[in-house]
Amino acid sequence: MSPRLESIGPYRLEGRIRAGLASEVFRAWDGRLGRWAAIKFISWDSTTKGARERFRREARAAARVSHPAIVQVYDLIELADNDVDVVVTELFEGRSLAEFLEEGPLNLSTAVSFARQIAEVLVHVHQVGVIYRDLRPENILVTREGRVKLTDFGLATLVELGRDTGQLSLSISYSSPEQILGQPLDVRSDLFLLGALLYEMLTGSSPFTSSSLVNRVRDVLNDRQVSVRKRVPQVPQELSDLVDHLLEKDPSRRPVSAENVAKALKEISETLLLPQLRVQRRDGMGARLSSLARESIEAIASLKARRKP
Repeated sequence: MSPRLESIGPYRLEGRIRAGLASEVFRAWDGRLGRWAAIKFISWDSTTKGARERFRREARAAARVSHPAIVQVYDLIELADNDVDVVVTELFEGRSLAEFLEEGPLNLSTAVSFARQIAEVLVHVHQVGVIYRDLRPENILVTREGRVKLTDFGLATLVELGRDTGQLSLSISYSSPEQILGQPLDVRSDLFLLGALLYEMLTGSSPFTSSSLVNRVRDVLNDRQVSVRKRVPQVPQELSDLVDHLLEKDPSRRPVSAENVAKALKEISETLLLPQLRVQRRDGMGARLSSLARESIEAIASLKARRKP
């Protein structure tokens, strides 16, 4: 599928960034506007014609959603002759959340910060009438300053739904029950996925860990996950309860909006985590001062001993 091209339109290809089962992403230079961009080539076949049309509509819609924490869609180039579409987006070369999680769970304050930022982006997305639908670690990018950006906005789910069930199974752990059942979606589907993300950030693993696809589907649809606090006792009960609330199987039992979730995470951060961090810093400073005091006393005693006749 890799294009044997040096350029496409005004974009000069400068090397491949990554490749997936149905797409490849290249770094490119936009000579018109003097900026770097990411070029994503997506291939289709005769079985995915309907998905391709939905994908194009969704890409156009995504281009109209502007937010600093969303990787912006610049352009859509349709190559009808060879069943390839090209999506041009803002170039972002930070680490994905998936890369962070390969190293294990995040610390409490970082996990809550990332989840709160994602919730705040979802507030904007939902206000303009869009459901993200594909919240998973690979689609969450993090800057060096710890700021979160969502990528593949409105695109990745449509690509996967146009493929066979084997490819879709790769993200079953980041699908809501209503997505799996093919039911109508609303903003609460995104909140379920946010709960799955936060669970993994806090524990280091998905709440749905069965090895087989059938059992993992059962986990998502029916089985209640082990609570975060049971797996990580130092997690505050309020935070563990919020994760359980987000992961309710019945959408009507979840929080009603991303705004409510963002407020809850803000309150947890300010009332539970920040005071805890201050105590840790104070205790750490006290320990360092005590150590310095002991060293000073010992040094003075040693000096006096040497001065005795």
